[in-house]
Amino acid sequence: MVVDPTLTIFEEQFTTSSKEVPIAYRSVAERLPPISRRSLKGMGLPGPDGKEKDYKESFRALKRMVTTLWREGVPIVAGTDAKLGGFVLQRELELYVEAGMTPAAALQLATIRAARLMKMDDQLGSVGAGKLADLIIVDGDPTQRIADIRRGGESD
Repeated sequence: MVVDPTLTIFEEQFTTSSKEVPIAYRSVAERLPPISRRSLKGMGLPGPDGKEKDYKESFRALKRMVTTLWREGVPIVAGTDAKLGGFVLQRELELYVEAGMTPAAALQLATIRAARLMKMDDQLGSVGAGKLADLIIVDGDPTQRIADIRRGGESD
């Protein structure tokens, strides 16, 4: 059994109002065309009046479940099912850290551990001669502070 929790989907549905851009997209929303920004609003579930706290608690419970699965050794992979997968994957990893994983462990879920689970670690998941790799330049150390994964090498 392998679990792909897609926490970002539940975060946007259970904790975002119809007037807000979900947290996963906030770092890039201002760089998108207006029509794209507008399409990001309204992604939350319209909960019954007075149930907003229950929805937010449901999301916190889901994060606790991921923590329990992780601590019990259940294999977890990082997925998103999102419109802008690369940006949302960053938030997914942040949520895993909020759930109790170390930043380094969260990064491994999206790289080498996923490759091993797919039995493709001879081709993917780490940098090495003859392997396929997508690389990004990060200004910081996401193995210590996961939010640094959002900090590209662009100048201020």
